[in-house]
Amino acid sequence: MLYTNIIFSILILTQVILVLPLNSFQNRLYFCHLLFLVFIFNLFVFVSTYFNQTTTVLKNFFSAKTHPINLSIFRIVVFGYLFLWNLDFVSFFSELPRELMFPPKGLSWISLHIPLNNKITDTLIPIFKLFCFLSMIGLYTKSSSTIAILLGIYLLGIPQLFGKVNHYHHLIWFAILLSTSRCEDGFSVDQLIKKKKRCHPPFRESIIYALPIRFSWVLMGYLYFSSGFWKWWLTGVDFSFSNNLINHIYIKWMDNPEWNPIFKIDRFPWLYQWGGFTVMIFELIFILGHS
Repeated sequence: MLYTNIIFSILILTQVILVLPLNSFQNRLYFCHLLFLVFIFNLFVFVSTYFNQTTTVLKNFFSAKTHPINLSIFRIVVFGYLFLWNLDFVSFFSELPRELMFPPKGLSWISLHIPLNNKITDTLIPIFKLFCFLSMIGLYTKSSSTIAILLGIYLLGIPQLFGKVNHYHHLIWFAILLSTSRCEDGFSVDQLIKKKKRCHPPFRESIIYALPIRFSWVLMGYLYFSSGFWKWWLTGVDFSFSNNLINHIYIKWMDNPEWNPIFKIDRFPWLYQWGGFTVMIFELIFILGHS
């Protein structure tokens, strides 16, 4: 059934190409929409055909076990990055007038109530970094990470309200996962205190240490898929096979006028166009391979 459905889908797409001229952006976009829907339909047929195997893969993925040290390393990386991050841009955005606010859909009400004052942000940033540092070393991990998350949502949320969505929200997602886990059972001051008091249980691999990491993988897969989906859905193949990518490259080069690239990729349109197309497909299927 699966192979028959694939052949049938190819015949439909071929017929659409013959009937629908692809010399206009709108027609190419319609075709890309159809191609995506056909892919989703075939994926559904694949899952239905190999349902038992699919559920087994998912069960194995979410029931895996790992050592608590792996989760602790994840904690150190996430909160260490937040601790070392230069947050001067938060102060800059907090000084902008409210009239320049253009929040994402559904968050307009925040612009009326959120306090915007660089004195507040300049005071909270060191406190935020302090609790990120405490979370990184694992001292009062649960409390420290919770306070860091609350401060991070406010501080890192301010720049998101001015029209340009900056993609660092996954750091808060990961921090929330860590705050609800036992990430302090590995490398942490809390673990050393427990060990000194002789109330520390022996290290054992467990699902409770692997599950937060697995959920973070799923979230990363979702982030990649979301990025690739909107590229494909709004622009189709024109995202790659047009002047779009080279214009982005030129903008980056203009931002650094003193930098002279060794390899002039703008001289090879086939390379950056097919490279951009490969990246878009990679983003769409990343979650399948990562899981």
